[in-house]
Amino acid sequence: MRLEADPILQELQMKISNTLKRSANVSFEQVWSELVDLGIPAYSVPVSADGYDLGMLVNVMVCEELGKVLFNHLFIDTMIAVDSISLSHDGKQKDFHWEKLRKIAHGKLLIGTVERLGRINSVGSSCLMRSAGGWTINGSLGFTTTCKKMIQELILPLEYEGANMLVIIPVGEEIKFVPYKSITGNSIYEVICEDLNFSDSNIVVYNQNANQEIHNRVMARFKIRQASYLSGITEGALRETVKYTSSRKQFGQSVIENQSVGFRLASLHGRLEAAKLKIQYAAWLEDERVSSLQHATEALAMISELALETTREGVHLHGSFGLTLDAPIQNYYKIAAIEAVRLGIPLDLWHEAGTLRINKFKESNQIQFLEYFTPAY
Repeated sequence: MRLEADPILQELQMKISNTLKRSANVSFEQVWSELVDLGIPAYSVPVSADGYDLGMLVNVMVCEELGKVLFNHLFIDTMIAVDSISLSHDGKQKDFHWEKLRKIAHGKLLIGTVERLGRINSVGSSCLMRSAGGWTINGSLGFTTTCKKMIQELILPLEYEGANMLVIIPVGEEIKFVPYKSITGNSIYEVICEDLNFSDSNIVVYNQNANQEIHNRVMARFKIRQASYLSGITEGALRETVKYTSSRKQFGQSVIENQSVGFRLASLHGRLEAAKLKIQYAAWLEDERVSSLQHATEALAMISELALETTREGVHLHGSFGLTLDAPIQNYYKIAAIEAVRLGIPLDLWHEAGTLRINKFKESNQIQFLEYFTPAY
């Protein structure tokens, strides 16, 4: 893993950053159009589908920049579909799905996803059944926080007889977006299906046999991008806090000159740099085609905790002003409250990461695991 800055990557980062700085004053559609002109949707698409296939380290940079300005995470959701298609399908289904990839690469198709949001999990209330024409699903699938009016299709994480599958379906009348009350005021919708029918051709990942590895790689890439997005949110919140505490005067000096404040912000900054290294390491492993799910999960758990702590500390150091709509920090606080738990609360992520680490340790056969840890009586 190289730690040196890539001059070309830095130049690309600056162009993306300059484009996103205008996102607060213009519509999502206008900014997205400019990002498409920079080729961002094609960065993960295979070359054979008109993409650039630049790798996960470039995706880490893009997602960080999106997070810094709180730009909608629809890019991350769409990339889940890109990974699912590009990693899994060959043969007769390839042309069908490769056409989606071409549309994504040219910015003509955006795909949303359904997520867990902390420990709120209504996926179990849905019913997936085999039918004569393929599959039928009814009930609640979960939640989405994507820009509803921009998505043309949804990627659904489903489960059938203990096996996970990812399904891409067009948004039609069978899918209802029901507003869900949120303490943060963000737009959250519960996704409910009524007699939604789809065929086997809509399934892009079905983790039976060899597809278990494919599903793990898709989830690892999702977690790496989400972790990068959260690192951008964390950095943006930290910058706002440093800016405010540097300008606000108390007792004849800036608030940040108070050691207790300065040391706390310095500690958060140091932890952020450590989390970024962990994210980049997971991305590097993925680019090297080495299993990265464990490290991606650990990176996401680490940055999720840090994002929540940093935005909470930022609001606190802004004083009562931080609770008003005029303070930019309140936006970071509200967005982080949702984004940090999209794939589960940090505690659950750490538990998942620990399980992956233990399983890897047991499979390494370096020692007899059970014999070593079983107490002698």
